[in-house]
Amino acid sequence: MPKTSQAQPAPPSYRYLFGPVASSRLGRSLGLDLLGGPICSFDCVYCEVGRTKLHTCQRRAHVPASRLVQELRQWFKEGHQPPDYITLGGQGEPTLNSELGTLVHQVRQQWPTIPIAVLTNSSLLHREDVQEELAEVDTVLPSLDTLVDTEFHHLNRPCTGVDLSRISQGLLEFRRRYSGKIFLEILLVHGINDTAENKNRLREFIAEFSPQRVDVVTMTRPGAFSEARPIPNSILRSWREALGACQDPVARSSAPETHTTSPVHLDGQAIAATITNSLARRPQTVDQLAFALNFARSDVAATLDALQNQGTVVVLTGTDVPYYGLASSERN
Repeated sequence: MPKTSQAQPAPPSYRYLFGPVASSRLGRSLGLDLLGGPICSFDCVYCEVGRTKLHTCQRRAHVPASRLVQELRQWFKEGHQPPDYITLGGQGEPTLNSELGTLVHQVRQQWPTIPIAVLTNSSLLHREDVQEELAEVDTVLPSLDTLVDTEFHHLNRPCTGVDLSRISQGLLEFRRRYSGKIFLEILLVHGINDTAENKNRLREFIAEFSPQRVDVVTMTRPGAFSEARPIPNSILRSWREALGACQDPVARSSAPETHTTSPVHLDGQAIAATITNSLARRPQTVDQLAFALNFARSDVAATLDALQNQGTVVVLTGTDVPYYGLASSERN
């Protein structure tokens, strides 16, 4: 592993804070896991986290807001370069955390200059309490992969009681009352939701919904189910054109070649601990890790090689660009 002349202590072990990670829409995104495990109202076939372990639509305090704020305070005390966004997400659906509103309020009070984003599968956006809690954030990134009911159940595998029409109506209601930015994402899986019927329905919905940005993407990482496969680039381009989406978004597998500040140089143990913590949340490429964590690319590559030799990290198959993830024995 890389060494420096002055060894520095390894960073503390964060349980719910991860990253920053490189995001095509948010830049350097410092993530907070509001769930602490694969807890979701969906069990999507393409999910990079894996299978949902708690399939529910019931809200409760899965992770206390006070614990999340505590980890944020510790991270900022260490003197890191501020992120472009603090992003509320995790290993499932973050709006299932009933302390979401408290968390948003406290983050806004303590770090008022850093924008807050929330990722959501849109399943709870019809709820009045969820809409009120999200009113204070800067950007909401909802997903809506299909408006065809059979495709929805095949692709997203919702928990009992989730209704597709209520999701679409909830999105429209939220749009009318929300003053921040909305970035809509549609993820296409080959042979499931890449149909002409879905494209036409989504085109009509987007015209009414009018988000600030639309992203049509496909899988770049292995999903929870082996049947989930990406669509060809030619089909992806045609969908983007039809739906008025970003035609050339920043590739999820890449990142800018330069940092806004000089890369951080730590000893090998500290770099390994930071990378392992980040990979525990999502698989990433060498370039993504280097950009998001502000490490030299050579240090990241050497550390990943060492971690792979130790059996801590594995190279994931099924993608054109090598993605690294934790070995199954290293996951909680």
